[in-house]
Parts: sequence; structure tokens; C-alpha cells
Amino acid sequence: MRYGVADDWPKFHPCGDVWWSSAKDIGYQDLRMTVKWDETTPTVIPYQANIQAAIDCARLNDIRPILSVYPLHPSAIGSSDAQQQAFSSFVALVAQAFPQVTDVIVGNEPNLNRFWQPQYVGGKDAAATDYEHTLAYSYDKLKVARPDATVWGPAISSRGNDDANAASNPSHSPVWFIKYLGDAYKASGRQKPIFDEFDFHPYPPTQDTDPFSKKFEWPQAGAANLDRIKQALWDAFNGTAQATVTEQSGGKTAAFAAPQRLPINMDEAGDQTVITGHEPAYDGTPENVTPTSEAQQSTNHVELAEIGACDPSVKTVLWFPLIDEPGISSGFQSGNLFADLAKKQSYAGMKAKIASAKGNCQGGVAGIPQTWAHTTEVIGAQGIFGGPGTDPGSQPANKPTGIGSLQVSVTASETASYTADLVNTDGNHTIATVRGTVKAYFAPAIKFVDSISDGTYVIKVKLTAATNPQRTSQLTSKSFTVGNGQPAPFSGDAYSDINPWFAEYFKSLLTANGVTTIFTTPQQLVQALYDLVYKLGDAQTTLQVCLALVGSFTYLKEDWCVSTNRVSQSAFARSPVLVQRVRVTKGKRPKFGPFPVGRVKAGYYRVRVTIVPTNGKRAASLSSQRFYVNAKHRIVPSKSKTKAPAKKKN
Repeated sequence: MRYGVADDWPKFHPCGDVWWSSAKDIGYQDLRMTVKWDETTPTVIPYQANIQAAIDCARLNDIRPILSVYPLHPSAIGSSDAQQQAFSSFVALVAQAFPQVTDVIVGNEPNLNRFWQPQYVGGKDAAATDYEHTLAYSYDKLKVARPDATVWGPAISSRGNDDANAASNPSHSPVWFIKYLGDAYKASGRQKPIFDEFDFHPYPPTQDTDPFSKKFEWPQAGAANLDRIKQALWDAFNGTAQATVTEQSGGKTAAFAAPQRLPINMDEAGDQTVITGHEPAYDGTPENVTPTSEAQQSTNHVELAEIGACDPSVKTVLWFPLIDEPGISSGFQSGNLFADLAKKQSYAGMKAKIASAKGNCQGGVAGIPQTWAHTTEVIGAQGIFGGPGTDPGSQPANKPTGIGSLQVSVTASETASYTADLVNTDGNHTIATVRGTVKAYFAPAIKFVDSISDGTYVIKVKLTAATNPQRTSQLTSKSFTVGNGQPAPFSGDAYSDINPWFAEYFKSLLTANGVTTIFTTPQQLVQALYDLVYKLGDAQTTLQVCLALVGSFTYLKEDWCVSTNRVSQSAFARSPVLVQRVRVTKGKRPKFGPFPVGRVKAGYYRVRVTIVPTNGKRAASLSSQRFYVNAKHRIVPSKSKTKAPAKKKN
């Protein structure tokens, strides 16, 4: 484990001054300096001589120099291939100019509008895609110019609003930026990496007062959420030429012994302190943050050092800066020394930590995982099947006869889409389906709104991670009953008995969009009718079943199936009807084919079934819910709707 400083002080001060003596005294091993590319002078390295002098001084003091190269102006690159190429040529030029430097960071917080513009175009990601192209060019040119170079990227911030329409500062959260970075990488067809080490700025939720061990909510991520970052990298790049983080499922001891495919560097961390007693060294402008105390800063620094040391994938932690900047509102007061060079408590705290730990883990930080392995499921997925007001993991209670709706919910620790099915366990028929989105930590209302007949049911919910559709979770409730748990008997002439039952079957038989028959396969309809016969009578029952595809404005007499062997087309002149007939005997499977909807014009239709028993009872008719056939002869089923997420999970 290495510790160091992200600081440009050495570029503008002599070798051997208080900065150098302090860095060595504390035990810092790394120095990260910036090189900003000005597109108006694309081949000029600003302060080249100053940078070289600082690099030479670093080598004299056994400190590793690291260079961060990024555009001076946030809109300098964008989607312009020419500008991407020009910047990447500059990166290679910098590497050639400073052969003593082997570690080069490409870009600086490209997920923030402050450093990369535009973030979005037309409401869709632009920054991650444009940065991926730029990083790929830079990687290739850098490796040609300096085969020994190690490329750090993408140097992203721990936070972003994911709001393409933000009035100011549209930005990307780290999880979504990594997802879009991976999308762009895969779309390019690239067969080489784009970075050798992952660079990340691990500020906590409230930058100057929260400890580094405080976790962000998804999709933000700080030092306490390295497991989230690792999963995001796996989601984005697994199976490609870009390495992902070495999995640590074998435990901490095994993990430290294993080579790290993708080291993580926590770069540019800091928390600003009060300057009480040292005011003359600062410019006196108003403070624009809530600073922390010296004692808390020291505790926070040591805590971050321990988080890094106890994670096998973390290679480097860099603080920013070593000495406070004097501009209170324009600079950072997060150093180990005040601007007047007096030592803060964090100076002694870090010196003691480095001396005692020597880069090794000393037990870890409570609540922060030290090992990691990827998951193929939706993180934190839980069912809330007990209904409104119940907790995650609750199960449905039995319901009385005649309920008109059923409400459940789900929750997850990341945003996911869901498909919820109400399934009748008698024959495993899907009665109703609701689709929607569950936002991270919320519990949306999932409502099955149609009348539910007596029977035994389960609720099945499939969740699919928004950032990786290959990660899914299947949740299934315990079974519950409506009424006495048995389907209501069919009396032969009671429409109220048969229609709810048929509506349930019909929902499971409608095809998805784009299929040109009403029923997905003839076998599904055959099975439905076969099951129906078993519910209708004894073994001697023989029925004549007439099935018609009926337009919304078509008049069809109740006895049409009984009174004639052939339907008169004149009776359906305004909306032609397709008809099939079949005799159904209990114990024998009927043969029914699908309805080709290509024979009907666009409009609204229902499926109407008339059943004629041979025992003398009058015919009973039943109709499905209405659905639409469009001009391309595609069936468009009615869709269930859910309200927006109403509450956050406790």
C-alpha cells in the first residue's frame, strides 16, 4: 500500500523546501502533479521546466512522480475526432518529455460538467462515450511512445446527478458513467484495454464533514462503496479485453497473495478544516463550505488509509493537497499543514499511521468489506408481498372471495425493471402481469387491478438490473388463497361464474406485440379448453364450443352457435367475424387452431366463446377483455399501469 499527495506546489517551489521535508517526514511515497492541455497551443507543455525540476526532486527523495493530463477547457474535446486525436497526441508528447514518469492519468473527473462538456446530447450520454474514444486513442499512442507507461483512468468523481436537463452542472454518477464507458467500449469492438489501473476520487457524501467510511446511496460511490465500483466495472467490462478487479472470494489472505488484474487508486482525497488561529495566512474571503475540525480531519485521514490498506485491490491513496491553499473560497484547506506551514493534527496522525502500519491492514474499518466477488443478481432485491405498510420479506395473507384488486411491492438497492405475475397454481396459469421500474431503495406499488376469482395463487417477480440486463433476481411469494382456494363451479347458465375464470385464462394466452395470432401456440388454447371441460361436468359431458373473434361493434346473437351450422356473413357486415367450432368431450383433448388476425381490419376485438352442453342446459357465452389489432395485423394487448414510486424503503 502506497500513500502520497496530489499537489502542484512542487512545480512552483524549490526542491528541498518545507513541502519536501514534510512529505518525507510523514512518509509519503507518491506525488501527483497536473499537466493541462490548452487546445489553442496543442503541442506546448505548460511549465515544462518546472515539472521537470519537480520530477528530478521527487526522484532524489525516493518519491514516485505521477502526471495527470487533462484539458484546460472542459469543452475542448467533446465528440470531435480531431480534438480527441490532438489531445491523445499531447498525452504521448508529455510521456516522451518526461521519461522518468511511468504513471500517467488521462483526464480528470470527466463525469462532471466542470471538467468535461457536454455531458449529454439530446438527453443521452455524451461524456462517457467521448471520453472512452479519447482514452482509447491516448492509451494506444502512449503505449507506442512509452511501452513502459502505466495508464490510469478514468479519474472519476464520487458523485453526479445523472440529470441531462439540469439547469446547471449536469453530470454522471460513477456507476452510470462506468456503465456508459463500457457500452462505448463494447460498441467500438476494441480488443485492447483502455486503462491499466482504475483511478477514482473517493470523497464522502458531504465532502468536508463526513468520514470516508460513510456510504453513498446508489448510484454514487465513495471510498466506502468500493464493492459498488468493482461491480460496476464487472458489469461494464466482464468478458472483454479490459481487465476487471481481481475477485476476492477466497478471503483476505488469499486475496492479498493474488496478483491484481486491475489495481484501484484512490486519488485526490481531502477534507477542509477550520483555520482558527492561523487566519493571517489566508486571504480572508468568506468560507463556502462547512469545514471540519483538526482532530476529525486526522481521524478521517487515518481511516481512509486503513480502508485502502485493507482492500487488496487498492494500490495507492493520494491526499490533496499537503499544504493549505490560502484562498479560503477559491482553494482547499485540506492539507496536513496550514498555509503558514504550521502542522495540523493530521500531520502527526498520518505520520504515526504510516510508521506503524507500513502499508499493511491493521484490522479494517467497521462496515467496510475487505473482500469482493461479483454477483449475477439484482443487489438488495426483496419482495414486499404482504401489501401496503408491510416490510421487505412480508408474505401475502389469504383473501376473501370477490376481491377486486391486489397490491404488492418490491425493493432493491439499485434501480431495476420488474415483471410481476399473478399465477394461479391450479395449472400454473399466469392470471395478470404488471411491468415497471423500481428505483433504488424505493418500493413502488404493483397493482393487479382486475377481479380475482377463487383459487390458490403465488406472485412471481423477475427483476433485471438497469445497468446490466444479465443480472436478474427471481422472487416468489408463498402461496395464498382467494375464497376457499378452489375455482368456482360452472352452473351452465351463470355468466358470473365462467367469465372471471375465462378472463384469467385469456390474459395468459394473448401474444406479445409483433405476433400475428391471438394465442401464442395452438397448444395453449387446447390446454385451456381441456382444463375448462374438466371444470364443467361429469365424464359424459359433451360440449360444442364456438370460438369467435368479434369486433367491437359487431352484433352477435346469443344463440348463434346453436341455431345454425354456418355463421351468416351478412350478420357481421360491419365487422367480419372469424369463427371456429369444435366438440369437446371430457377425457379427450380438443383440436383448436390459432386465429390469423391478418384476415381482419384494424380495430378493437374480443374473443367470445359460446359453450353448448348436450344435457339440455341453455348455452353460456363469455367474452374476453378488449384488445387492439393494428394496421400491420399485430395484436396490442391492454397494458397494466403502476403509479410512480411512492415511498422510500425504511
